[in-house]
Amino acid sequence: MNKKGQWAHAMARERRSQERNERVLQTYILNKSKKTVESIARELGVSPNTIVGYLREIRDSPSHYKALFEERLRKAREAEEKRVKKLTRTDEEIYRDELLSSLKWGFLICLSALLWWWIPSMLVSVLISASVDLVPWIYSVKGFLISTVVVSTVVAFSKIQDAKNKREEYYKRFRQSPNLNRGAYTISCPVCEERISINVKNMPLKKHQKRLICRGCENEMTFSVPDEYYDCIGCKQKFNSVDKKVKHIKKCPKMRGRGFSCKFCKTQFYLNDNEFADYKAKGEIKVQCPKCKKEMATRKK
Repeated sequence: MNKKGQWAHAMARERRSQERNERVLQTYILNKSKKTVESIARELGVSPNTIVGYLREIRDSPSHYKALFEERLRKAREAEEKRVKKLTRTDEEIYRDELLSSLKWGFLICLSALLWWWIPSMLVSVLISASVDLVPWIYSVKGFLISTVVVSTVVAFSKIQDAKNKREEYYKRFRQSPNLNRGAYTISCPVCEERISINVKNMPLKKHQKRLICRGCENEMTFSVPDEYYDCIGCKQKFNSVDKKVKHIKKCPKMRGRGFSCKFCKTQFYLNDNEFADYKAKGEIKVQCPKCKKEMATRKK
C-alpha cells in the first residue's frame, strides 16, 4: 500500500474510532436518563449487545466518561448562552455588531485588492514607462473605497433585518407558549433533549435568572425569560412575574379574539400584534402553531 492509501486508511480508522467514542458517550448520557438497553440501541442504531458492551466499558472507566460528559455539558451551556445572547440583542447592539462586521470584511476585501492588483499593476507600469501618473490610481482607490463602504452598508442592513426577524421568532415562542394555559412552560435540555416542565409560579422574576437541573442527564442550566414575555400583548401592561401576567390575560378585554386552538394538536395560543391586525383587516389569517409547527387557516365566523 502506498503512502496515500496508508493515509486514507488511517483517516478512516480515526473516523470510525471517533464515531464509536461518540456512541459510547451518548450511551452514558441516555443511561443516566434511565432508558433501557433496547431503547438506547434503537436510538443509536446499533444492536442491544453492542450497548451492553458500551455499558461494561463505562463501568470499567466511570471517571473518564464522567469527565467527558462534564466537558460536553460545559460546551453545550456555553453554546446555548451564546446563541440566546445573540438572538436577544437590542436594536443598538444589532446595528453596531452587523455594521462593524460588514465594514471589517469590506476593509479586508479592499486591502486584498490593493495588495494583489493596484500595487503590482502600478509597479509594472513604472517598470514599463519608467514613470507613473499617480492621480488616476488615487482616484481609482478612492472610488473602490467608496463602493466598498456602500456595498458593506447594504449588506449590513440586510443582516440587520435578518437578525431582527430571528429575534422576533425567538420572542414569538414565548408570547405564543402552548403550555401557558395549562399553567406550565416546557423547555428542552440542550444536551439530552429531555423535556422539562416549569410551572409559571416557579418561573424567574423579570430580569432574573433561575437555575435548573435536568432530571435526565443532570445538566445544570440557567433559565431566563425575555422582558417581552412579562408584558400583556393586548393592553401592553407590564408585570414583574409570569404568573401575574397569565392571570391578567384571562381577564384582559383586549385579549378577546386573539386566542386560538390548533386544529391538529389542540394547543391554545394567542396572536401577536401584527397577526391580530391582519386578522381584523382581512377577516382571515394563516398562522403556524407554536408547538406542532403546522400551518392552518382561520376565518371569522
